[in-house]
Amino acid sequence: RLSSGTDEPPPLSEKLTAATSAAEVEKAIGALQRKLRLELSEESLDEALGTSEELRSLVKDAYGSTGNPLLAAALNDTGLVHKSRGEFETAAKYLVEAIQLYEGCGMKKHASTATALHNLGVSYK
Repeated sequence: RLSSGTDEPPPLSEKLTAATSAAEVEKAIGALQRKLRLELSEESLDEALGTSEELRSLVKDAYGSTGNPLLAAALNDTGLVHKSRGEFETAAKYLVEAIQLYEGCGMKKHASTATALHNLGVSYK
């Protein structure tokens, strides 16, 4: 982060303000999702963990914690990062939370819920 003397820019979530438009928030969420996928594919797991935490924070700040399928997706992603790091209990915690949130959004039979359930099962493998 620039404020700490490094050359790394601040996280996207720190750049967004109350005046930020919905389109800008969606763009920032998409950018973080793409960054996370790239980091996972490159097995940059420490970076992926930071990105997943930033994504969760941004989604929660923008849309809240209740009835939020975007937050469920971010929790699923965080679970995948922890699974990739070999942190299976922590992965399961995030995946169960994602499943419960999807179901709370009326998405019990949705493909995203099935994906989170699959990821949970693979974490117990």
